[in-house]
Amino acid sequence: MIESLPTLDPFLLKSKAQQLGIEDSIHPNFFNISLEDWNRIQAPIRQKISDLVLKAIGEVNQNDPVIEQHVSKFLAKIWEARDVEGIEDFVKALDIPLEKAPELFFAWKAICFYQVQFLSISSHLKNLYAWIGNDNTALPVDLKVLPFDDRQEIKYKLRIVRNRLRENHDDIRNTLNAYEKSYTEFIKQGKPEMFKTFLGRADEHYTELAASISSNTHAINLLYDQTKRWGKQLKSPQYYELIDCFMSIYNLDLSAMQKRTSPRAA
Repeated sequence: MIESLPTLDPFLLKSKAQQLGIEDSIHPNFFNISLEDWNRIQAPIRQKISDLVLKAIGEVNQNDPVIEQHVSKFLAKIWEARDVEGIEDFVKALDIPLEKAPELFFAWKAICFYQVQFLSISSHLKNLYAWIGNDNTALPVDLKVLPFDDRQEIKYKLRIVRNRLRENHDDIRNTLNAYEKSYTEFIKQGKPEMFKTFLGRADEHYTELAASISSNTHAINLLYDQTKRWGKQLKSPQYYELIDCFMSIYNLDLSAMQKRTSPRAA
């Protein structure tokens, strides 16, 4: 199960365990998520799924007990993402192969989760961007006394980390905007084509979001830890540790880059 997941986000881990029907056999400490947090994250995701199901089956009277039962059945099937028994017509209407539907529904739920998570870390991301975008904080306080080559390497590393953060943010926003636009067109305008296309590649989109948002979360935690211990302006030993961790988090291989260009040329 762990090898099938791109990250070990508690919500994702618990959702996958539920999908596989093995949640009860795993100690709850592995999930490390409270019932309050689970319900808080779950609520907007279930609402999005419920609204789409209502739109897809063409029912508008949500107070009708028969319709409510019908929607609940569809919602449970999509949420559990185990099989498509009883909702085959719905799956076919979305142009999804029956055998791929459970994993695509799981991926859709994961995308909704990362959308919620991205909003929840937005203020912390602003702090990360503010710190790393300001030379007064994002360079070691003792930079001027370091050897020339060390100063050049530090500036080079900072430049490529900044570039990756920009790319990372753009990738997240582009994916979430594409999802929201496709979903809104389906729900509000009755145009399902864009959503069908997006959902057909939901497994790709969700793994990309997982990598990008989890990297940001890790970077936020690292920066908080370092600045809490050493202050906003770090000395070179602590700075080297932090910038190298950022390089690792964002999969930046300095040796490979230096083969293509030198710090001075950059």
